[in-house]
Amino acid sequence: MFSNDLSLSSFDVEHVSPPRLAQNYVGYICQREHLKPSGVKLYLTTPQRGPEQVTSMDMVIYMSRSDRHCGRDINRPLLIVVEQGSELPGRRFPPPTTLKRLRERDLDNDLPHAFYRLYGTSSSLKGAQRPLPSQTPLYREDPSLATFFVDYVPPPLRAKDYIAYIAELEGIHPTRITLYLRSQPMGGDMIQEVEAEQIKDPDDFITRRTASETSDRRPIMVTVELGADEYGDVDLNTKGTPLPMSFKGLARSMTRTVSRVRKRESVVY
Repeated sequence: MFSNDLSLSSFDVEHVSPPRLAQNYVGYICQREHLKPSGVKLYLTTPQRGPEQVTSMDMVIYMSRSDRHCGRDINRPLLIVVEQGSELPGRRFPPPTTLKRLRERDLDNDLPHAFYRLYGTSSSLKGAQRPLPSQTPLYREDPSLATFFVDYVPPPLRAKDYIAYIAELEGIHPTRITLYLRSQPMGGDMIQEVEAEQIKDPDDFITRRTASETSDRRPIMVTVELGADEYGDVDLNTKGTPLPMSFKGLARSMTRTVSRVRKRESVVY
């Protein structure tokens, strides 16, 4: 659909064979995208809650405008999660000539952002943290602050989904990452200092709204447990390697934890 948002696409809902069951949507999308149905998970986005996985392939999905399900709006697409190794031979990506014919999407205005700040820590620093430069910093003079599009995080939006996405962005092994969030301050416009709380359970959900409400002053705080160099400082060369299990608990114990041309019915996915 867009030259700068290649993961978003659409299809004519009339091309999906009846009955309109989840398995028929998955089968049609897999045929279009050269994917194995067994390696695909389907999620529905809802106005109030986060992405919900379709666990029964016999579920009926009508896609009517009055229906509670998604797929009729680019801001509420069907979400397709493809497991590794599920691509079939012959799957191709759009050539440059095709991309040139597509319009660009205003990503900054269309998609919500989440802000995050990186901190490096090491057991040799006894829990002390220092800003860690991001690979895609938001400001030149503040290189540890960065952003990402919330809708690019795969569902169902658990803490570990954010960790995996940030890890990929920054070239950090996921085992080295811990997330912290500041709760919404009370008292309206009053400026209050709110302590950050560690997200201890990787299966805890971080909703789209929570991530979208972060800012450059109240970002997601990402601590990265690093090894130490010969001078006792953090060793950035260790960030891409798994964290040894013997050090994982030790390092975390030292870190302070506070806690529209022809009118047709189209579907966006």
